[in-house]
Amino acid sequence: ASTGLRLREDQGLRVRLPLASITVAGRDAATLAPFAELLRDELNVKDVLVTEEIGDLATFILRPDGKALGPRLGKDVQAVFGAARDGDWTANDDGTVEVAGHLLQPDEYELALESPEGVVAAALRSNDAVVTLDTVVTPELEAEGLARDIVREIQNARRAEDLVVTDRIAISIEVASDAAAAAVAAHESYIAEQVLATSITTGAGDGARIAHDITVGGEPFRFRIDR
Repeated sequence: ASTGLRLREDQGLRVRLPLASITVAGRDAATLAPFAELLRDELNVKDVLVTEEIGDLATFILRPDGKALGPRLGKDVQAVFGAARDGDWTANDDGTVEVAGHLLQPDEYELALESPEGVVAAALRSNDAVVTLDTVVTPELEAEGLARDIVREIQNARRAEDLVVTDRIAISIEVASDAAAAAVAAHESYIAEQVLATSITTGAGDGARIAHDITVGGEPFRFRIDR
């Protein structure tokens, strides 16, 4: 879960924005299957996939350290770099790597991960497994993410206006784009349920009420609360 959250942060994907899936691939990955629901909740993804085969999800790339290897291997370092580029190397359980007839120690190389477009990857457990995160955000996922962010902001506004936790409210929301309006409309029932709203309207609302200005997912919103 922490690795997945780090991947989200590295890509600038806020936690309340749902993503399609996360995959754990490699040795013993199937042991995580009973915890799929936990990972879904922690990472806000629609699906958790586990597989023993890394396959096409990600590729380990060997990057020998020329500064460390040059003095030891001399001209043979070029053969090491060539074999590494060709993918002709073997990783050992003790952390060493065999390449071009030479044994590289853990401080003499780096293993990087390459993944297909729209997917980011990170290694787990000394490279026995990898975590890949689908970073493609569809309009449907973006709309759900906006709704989740709006809920959080309305909850904060309820507290700021000293509303009792059981108070029912009516909400008016001003939006700046058709996409934002569509997101509110598509998830109106969810927003209302989460914030105890009896109604949600799109528009300026009662100008005498406090206006709360927020920006979520690059979209500006203004909303007002009536008890």
